[in-house]
This record gives sequence, structure tokens and C-alpha cells, in this order.
Amino acid sequence: EGIVVSANQTVVVGVNAWSNDTCICPIFTPPSSCQPNLCLNSGVCHNTYPGFFCECRNNFLKGLRCQGTTRSFDGEGFAWFKPVPACTSLNISLQFLTRQANGLLLYNGPMGRDNNTDYKDYVIIRLVGGRIQADFMFNGIVANPIQIPGSDTLNDGKWHTVTLSQDGKIIELVIDNCYTIVPIGTGDKIIRIDDSSCRRVKITADDDERLNVVTPLQIGGVAPLSGNDRYPGIVTAFAMNFKGCIRDLVVNNELYDLGVPDYASEEHSQIGCQLTDGACGLNDISGPYCIHGECISDLVSNVPKCLCDPGYGGDRCDSLFKWVEFGPGSFVEYDVKVGLEDKTTNVDLLFLPGKANAGTGELGFASAGEKYISTSIENYSPTAKFDFSSSPGATVSGTSVELQLTDLHLQDNISYWMQLSRNPFRASLSIDGVYHNVLPLNPLKIPYQIDINELFLGALNVQSAKGFRGCVGTFRWQHINLPLMKSDELSSDDHSQSDSDSIISVKQSKGVENGCSQRKTCANVGFAYCGGSFVCVDFWKGPFCTCPEGAQVLLGVNGELIGCGETLAVSSLVMVLLMIVYTRRHTPPFEPVRPEELNRDNLRPYDIEGGGEADNDQYNITNLRKPVMPIEENGINGYAQPVYPMQRSPIDDKLNNRIKNLEADPDATAPYDELRIYDDEGDNISRITLESLESNDDAIPSGNLDQEIEKWGPRFNNLADIYGKREK
Repeated sequence: EGIVVSANQTVVVGVNAWSNDTCICPIFTPPSSCQPNLCLNSGVCHNTYPGFFCECRNNFLKGLRCQGTTRSFDGEGFAWFKPVPACTSLNISLQFLTRQANGLLLYNGPMGRDNNTDYKDYVIIRLVGGRIQADFMFNGIVANPIQIPGSDTLNDGKWHTVTLSQDGKIIELVIDNCYTIVPIGTGDKIIRIDDSSCRRVKITADDDERLNVVTPLQIGGVAPLSGNDRYPGIVTAFAMNFKGCIRDLVVNNELYDLGVPDYASEEHSQIGCQLTDGACGLNDISGPYCIHGECISDLVSNVPKCLCDPGYGGDRCDSLFKWVEFGPGSFVEYDVKVGLEDKTTNVDLLFLPGKANAGTGELGFASAGEKYISTSIENYSPTAKFDFSSSPGATVSGTSVELQLTDLHLQDNISYWMQLSRNPFRASLSIDGVYHNVLPLNPLKIPYQIDINELFLGALNVQSAKGFRGCVGTFRWQHINLPLMKSDELSSDDHSQSDSDSIISVKQSKGVENGCSQRKTCANVGFAYCGGSFVCVDFWKGPFCTCPEGAQVLLGVNGELIGCGETLAVSSLVMVLLMIVYTRRHTPPFEPVRPEELNRDNLRPYDIEGGGEADNDQYNITNLRKPVMPIEENGINGYAQPVYPMQRSPIDDKLNNRIKNLEADPDATAPYDELRIYDDEGDNISRITLESLESNDDAIPSGNLDQEIEKWGPRFNNLADIYGKREK
């Protein structure tokens, strides 16, 4: 508020300022457009106006904001993340897998003895004797331990879910969505609900209803402290760190990035689940088992299961589902062949709202008599409803539940990923994994069971279609991919969407066409949609422009794509480095002989002992000598004996020296030696023949040898003198 005082040529302006404190729960609120650090781990942010989605360049990051969802611990590790928010309501959920009976899953609280700290609050979740125990401390005054002694032991090598929530003074611990809940009573008279095996509620006596912590949230264990610093006794009493895997850590609807912690013991904690990587094929050269999805396996069955990305299906998430478009009065009716889970519900829908009917229409609808579950859009707002008023376990009839994201206005030509999750104590509706509406439920007041016998897409029933005029790309009920058309209506290349092998098949459909004319794709947006070096990629959210595969992305301040760097030959570089390392570290086939090992006992004359029969390179000089045995009178092979010249006078020293020089020169005789070795010693199969020697003698008779020598030139005069025939 400003105050102005004007006195002719002088003007004085004063400002009165006030400061007011406002307490705001520091939780993640989805922005209307891209912002810094919105897409994690170098993910590219793309605007949808309003809204955004993240392009994850790393296929191992399965969070919708490119978060890593799973982390392993070997019993000595830990990982740090940002502290839990100081809110009057807090909800923490995670999944874990282990064979160990004891281990610290999560801790957020004091790290050391600091007397100057105003708050000594903490929250801890641990496994003791195979069962979950949790503890809250508000204001450092009264501990609030909570445990479920009636639960089964959870160190069985399977994945289990733990949910710890706090709303004001009420603290609630739930295991595995409490699917083991049992109504107590006979007939319609339900006395109470037996949830002792899966749920425990406690009311704290503290006045402060906020968890005030500023230290890192630690999972899988706690970091060692230096000096005389100590953790609270509740931590040191069970100091064993966790050995196993933790996934899907969600705090107040925000999925934490387990892939890149703020700090971790890297040698004892890694991204992914090392215990199940073998079943999921993450270390195979051929690639992971799930092509377009997240692999989930356990230590009992060791069988991989795939949670497919939106738009994909098949056992290995290797099939791209085709979209279908709903016209006026259209619907798909399914034949539910077997009973489905009646206490929990999970619905996943990939849809495009469309322009008709003002963005209003029924999506997935299931019923059993008067009881129903509905997912729909109303004036472009995502909506979910259910009413199980006549189910066993209800004491109040006619109670319906509605969840709606009123602050989110859907666009008619943009795809959205809707997820509805329900259990006896909680229901949640989300869009694209970032917009959430969560509602606590009381199973004593709100029914929770439904045995579905009718299931529709795009209508309430056959008689009254509620006017959905958009497109659907994926429809899942209880994690089962449902076909969008009958088998005889699919093309030959759409076997992945066939209903022949599904426990839920298409009973009938009306007005549903293959394809989606309202949806943008790279094929219909035109070549000019992406300029420069960008390429167009079809995504479940719609087409977007990005860098070619292998190219470096250049991001702006808000995480948006502003350019592409040079193509990185990462694979080639890695191969070269691996070859260099292999060459330097490879053990030679023979160990080098050290000087101290050269003693007389290790030396053997090669001419005497040789290399045995395996030595193909040894030389037998005997075969190269002239024969010393007399030739039989009949000659060789019946031929007449060749005539040799008579013994001559000794060769003079000059010729003798020349012969020695030739014999000493390896280049002069090596080729002929090699031929002789091969002919004589070869492969032990060939036989020696002297026919070539006889043919040479026949060509030059011994009687004419002296005339031939005279024709050889002056260099052979001495040789001619030996034969005594050279003319003077």
C-alpha cells in the first residue's frame, strides 16, 4: 500500500508493507506447462497446453515422469531421498520383496544428537520377524508404535504392499490393500469387520499433527554416522539393514525416483531388482523380457509378468494395440467367463475424449444387479463412481462414491491415461500419473464387494448408450487387456487383440470402427510438423518431435527440446574400450618364462626329445639325405638302374666356398626346403617317388653332361675343368 505526499515541486512516496505467513503443504502440484526438473533423468518435456508429458530417453525408467521405480539392497546398503512433507495428512506406500525376516524399509528422522534441534520427529517402517511394524513420533514426546500381529509373515519372496497414512491424529497401517478382510456376522446382520490380518488404526495423543523432519528420507537401511552421533533407540534396536528389493515408493501421490537417489552406497544398492533380473532377462544380450513395459517377478514362481505401457499388450508387451472409434449409440459388451476379484478394482483406460456431446460419455462400466462401477468424462472432467449398497459388509445402504478431477479440463484431441484403483479403505483416480484424487473409505459405512457379471465399454447397457464419441486405445480390467473388437472383425495382423484366448471376450459390439480419425499421428500431421533435424515419433499421448535415436538432446531451461547434438556412437566407443581392456587384461595362452625358472632341469635338447607326434613343425633331416642303402638290381619299381657319373677329383675350394654360402643363405634354399619337408614328411599318407629324378636324367644323358657345362658360361669353368672336357 503506497502513500504519496505532494508539495509543489517535491513528491514523497512511502510504502507500508505487511508480511503474513501461510502454511502450505509442500506436495507436488502438476503445472499447466513444462517447468525445470519436471521430467527427471534427462527426460524431454513436451507441452500439451494445458498439461505436459515426458519423453523418457531411457527405456528402463518406467515412471511417467521418467522415474526409476525399483531399487535393490544387499543388506548393507541405503539410499537417501528428499524428506517427507510436513503436512497434516501424510500417505506413504511402497512394495517390497525379501527372504529376510528383519530389515529396515524406511526411516525419516534425526541423524545424531543435536540438542539445538527443535523437533525430534520421525517415521519408521521395518520388518520384524517377518511382520510389518511402524512408528510415528510427533514433537519428540510420545512414540506411536503400530503393528499388525495377526498378519501373515511377509518374508516369503513375494511382492507385498505397505501403506502408512496419517490424517490429523489418526494413524493407519494397511498391508496388501487388505484383501483378506472378512465381515463378521450372519445374513444381513454384520456385526463388525475383521481386518486384524491386514489393518491397524491408532489415535495419537500429540497436539502437533505434522511430521517435522528436515533430514533425508532413507530406505533400505541407514547411513553410518561419524563420531558419537547416534540414531534414536527405535532405529538402533533393529539395526539390520534390508536385503531385498523396494519399488513404487509413493509419498502423498508423488512417485519418488528410486533410480537416482540423492546419496547412496552404490556398491550395496543398485537400480532395479537384482533378485529377479534373471527372470526378467535384463542381463540378456537379446534384451529384456518385456519390450514395452515393466517386468515384475518374484522368488517363488520366478515367472516374469509384464505391466505394459499405455497402448501396448501381449505377454511381452510387444504388440501395439490399434485404436477404435465410437460413433453414435456405439458400445462394446463383454462376456465375463470367470469371476473377478470382488474386493478390489483396477481399471486402466487410454482414450481420446472427442468433440461430440460436449466431452461427456461413459467409458468403462461394470455392474452386478444394482451395484456398479463407472468411469466416464463429464464436461471434459474425468469421473469415477461406484455404489455397492447391497454388498455384504455394509451397514448403510444407498451409499455411492464419486471421484472427479474438476480442476483438470481435458482437450478433445489429446489422449489421456486414466487409472481407477479401489480397495476397502481407499479409492483413487488419476490421469497420466500426475493428476490425482484420493478418497479414504470406511468399509463399515461404504460397501466394498461386487461380483461383476456385466461389463461394457462406451455404454451403461445395451439399451442406453451414454454418448461417448471419442476413441479408445487400451482398456484393462483387473490388469487384463480386453479386446476392443471381435476376432472376426480384426485384420490378419491384429492377433494380439484377439479375444479367443482371453477370459473376458467381446460378446457383441455396435457402431465401433477400426482406427481413430480424430487422433493426430505422424502420418497425418504432415512432413513440416517437425523442422530441422527433428523427427516425428508416434506416442500414446500423440505425435511429438524429438532427436533421432542415438543423438544427444539439447534441453532448454524448462526441460523442453531446443536442438539435437551430434550423433553419439556410444555403442562403437564402448566396444573399442572393451576391446582395449580385454587386450590388456587377457591372459596369454602360455605363461611367460621368468629368468629364475631357467634352470638346467627345465632345458631339453629339441633334437633329442622333440615335440612328440603333435609337433607338425619338427624337421627330420634324415629324409633329405641321399640314400645309403644299395639299390636292388631290378631298380626301383622295375625300372633299370640309372647311370651315375664316375667319381671325380675333389672340388676345389672356390666352388666349395660357394656351395657353403648357398647353404648358409636361408632365402636361397628356404622355398625348396619347405617343398621337400612337405613331400617327405607331409601328412604321413603321401608316398615318396623318384620318377621325377629318372625323368630328369633321361632329359640330360650323363654322356653329354660335359658339353652342357661348357654352355653354362665362364662362371662354371672350374666345374668344367673337373670333368676335364673344356676346350683350351
